[in-house]
Amino acid sequence: MEILGKNLKIALAALLVLLLACPAWARVSGQCSNCHTMHNSQDNSMMAEDGPNTELLVTDCVGCHSSTSAGESVSAIGAPIVYNTSAPTFGNKYKDGPNQGLAGGNFYWVEHVNDNRGHNVMLDNPDDVLAEAPTYYHVACGTGSCHENLNMVYTGGSKPEFHGRQGCVKCHMYETGAQTHLYPGSWHHIPQNAGAGKERYAGKYYDAAQGGWVMNWYRHLAAPHTSNRQSGVWALEDPDWELTVAVTDHNDYREVELSNPGRPLSSGTLGGFCSGCHMSFCTNAESTEYHRHPAFGVAIPDSGEYADAFGPAHAYDPLVPVGQPSITSTQPPKETVILGEDRITCITCHRAHGSPYPDMLRWNYDEMKSGAGDGEGCFKCHTQKDGI
Repeated sequence: MEILGKNLKIALAALLVLLLACPAWARVSGQCSNCHTMHNSQDNSMMAEDGPNTELLVTDCVGCHSSTSAGESVSAIGAPIVYNTSAPTFGNKYKDGPNQGLAGGNFYWVEHVNDNRGHNVMLDNPDDVLAEAPTYYHVACGTGSCHENLNMVYTGGSKPEFHGRQGCVKCHMYETGAQTHLYPGSWHHIPQNAGAGKERYAGKYYDAAQGGWVMNWYRHLAAPHTSNRQSGVWALEDPDWELTVAVTDHNDYREVELSNPGRPLSSGTLGGFCSGCHMSFCTNAESTEYHRHPAFGVAIPDSGEYADAFGPAHAYDPLVPVGQPSITSTQPPKETVILGEDRITCITCHRAHGSPYPDMLRWNYDEMKSGAGDGEGCFKCHTQKDGI
């Protein structure tokens, strides 16, 4: 599915707000016709102008997950909003800065401010900053690959069955072609809270070989290259997608030290998943020094300036999330950062969709000034450089 043009996205978002009357939280509900059209025709007009779409959908990812209201975080059908046509007024923030939307941030800043504010998934917005992902691995992927960029349609590579993918579905695999055992097309109709002990997983899929309903990968983040069941992201999901956050109210993420940095997609971690496009970031360690900041998988030391990381109590901070080596479906949100065990991951510093700051950072890098005694952002870990 191609990402819709700007005007059509706005019109569809407005239509959803006006017509849908079945509010829900944490799952999609309501009339089937809210999302699907049988023949892509109603009242002598096409329902989806660029359709017909797969699975009879009336719109695409952004169309369902967008809003013309700055304050709407969840649509009437229960879809979390990742694109507001004006700056979002919900979600947590860095100091007195703007609200940043839900856990992954918001595409508003990419579409309306600058392409350097996040991932550009818009087909009608040629990227003004980067033609390809930073550290994109040319040798393995080639030109036209899914991993090269998000705003362009996938046309090359060795997976012709995935040709035509563009935008959101290059990362969020709502289905994976031949590997439908990973993602049945009806995933988004499965109640998120179905089944005891799985309340914080994103969803489930049915697999008779594994005994029925089993846990799905976090937010559809899985690699279509392989049927390996460890090629998806393991994480725990906050029921309101971090609309509200606290030390006891947030997502939890898995992160481990990668044993095979050249092929990390099997790690089941967000860092390993991100390296599918940003592969060279996973080969950044050279014994005792770094030539660039560790992208993921590096444990926060329990010594030196890091001994005071996250304050004396090492309280978990949703604005600076860290990964943990293991997670279980029944665990409560992580309240304490365990030094020497918990690890830096890509989203420790970045929003996955977009943020108000360059390089999709969670905080304003220009305000990171040594000795200021601020205790925020970079200084959550680098405490001595902050003068505290």
